[in-house]
Amino acid sequence: MAYEQLKGFKRNGLEEFLFRLTNLQIAIPLMFVMLFLWINGTGIWGAYWEQSTALVYILMFAFVLSITSKSSFVWITKVRFKEGALHFFIGFMLMFAGLIILDRVLNSSLSSNTIASSAIYPAIALTAFFVAPVEETIFRGVLKEYTKDWKLYFLPLGIILTSGAFAITHYAVYGGQIQPIWWAFLMGGVFYLGSNFRPSKKNGPMGVPGAIGMHTCYNLFILGILSGGIV
Repeated sequence: MAYEQLKGFKRNGLEEFLFRLTNLQIAIPLMFVMLFLWINGTGIWGAYWEQSTALVYILMFAFVLSITSKSSFVWITKVRFKEGALHFFIGFMLMFAGLIILDRVLNSSLSSNTIASSAIYPAIALTAFFVAPVEETIFRGVLKEYTKDWKLYFLPLGIILTSGAFAITHYAVYGGQIQPIWWAFLMGGVFYLGSNFRPSKKNGPMGVPGAIGMHTCYNLFILGILSGGIV
C-alpha cells in the first residue's frame, strides 16, 4: 500500500527535477565534472578560468534537463559511452579537416587568433565540458527533436529554426555584429547536418555526440589552440 502511494506520488519542484536528473545516465557524470571544475577551476588555472561563464552553462543544462521530456534526450539515456566517444572523435576529426581546407581557401582568416599558453587548458575544459555539450544538447538535441519533421513545402524548417536560434543566442557574444551572427547560423547548420551523418551503414547517425565533437573542434580552432595561435 505504501509502495503504491509512493509510486503514485506526484513529484513537483526540486523532487521532479531530481527525478528527471537521476534517470539521465550520461548527465550525472557530466554534471559532476561541471560542478567540480566550476568550484575548483580558479584554484587550478587562476584568473584564466571563467567561473561565471561555467555557472551560466551549469544552470542552462540543469534547467533544460528539468523541463524537457526524456524522449528528447535519447543520446543521453541510450547511447553507449563507447559509441558516443567514437562519434565525438569522428565529428572532431571531420571538422578539423574541413577547417584546415577552409582556412587555406580563406587565406588563414580563420586561424588569425592567438591565445596565451597558460589559457589553453581552461579554454579546452570550458569548451569540451560546458559550451559544446550544453549548446548541442539544446540545439541539436532538444530543439532538433521537436522540429525535425517540420517542413514548409520543400524547406526543412528544423535545420533553419535550430540554426537561427543558435545564431540569435550568440548575438551578445559577437556584440551584435551581423557577419559573425550569419557565420554562427551557417555553423549551426553544419553541426545539424553532422549530427545526421552516418559514419558507416552499420552504425546510426553521429547524433549529439558527433555534433559536440564538431563544435569542440571548431571553437578550439577559432581560439587558436588547434590552428597554431599559441603564444
